[in-house]
Amino acid sequence: MDETKEALIKKYRSNIYFGGRYFILFGVWSVLRILMMFMMNREFAEQIFSGVDLSEIDESLVPLVYSLTFIIAFVIAIVIHLIIGVGAIRYSRDKGHRRFFLFIAVFALVVSVIFVPMNLVEADKIDATVIASMMVDATMAYLLFDMVYSAFKLKNLIGEGRG
Repeated sequence: MDETKEALIKKYRSNIYFGGRYFILFGVWSVLRILMMFMMNREFAEQIFSGVDLSEIDESLVPLVYSLTFIIAFVIAIVIHLIIGVGAIRYSRDKGHRRFFLFIAVFALVVSVIFVPMNLVEADKIDATVIASMMVDATMAYLLFDMVYSAFKLKNLIGEGRG
């Protein structure tokens, strides 16, 4: 294999590796974002529970229901970020040949791309928090795109070297 291909392979492995690490860090942001949406935006919490008739439920159970909903959202966000992040890191180190994380990464990429303009649509007014959310979502979409693109390029380069 020539030096150019080896350099590209190293570059794509590095992109996948750091993409996986940073995606795990974005998982922490996702959890903080969910927490902020619950704590600072009463309308968001009310939308989630709009179908539930709270008058029939004991008032003391409402905080428990809010907490359980947050914990479930927290676990889902962390698990998705860990599956993608750890899968990418293992794949970049050639320790995991399974590319299952790519399917979830493509799904997360589509969701991230959808969320970027939705920040504007859902906002009553455009302020620093809306712009920050858009920037984080756009950065996460780029990170996912780069990770998926690098994985496909890496697969093609390695396939060429064997063939």
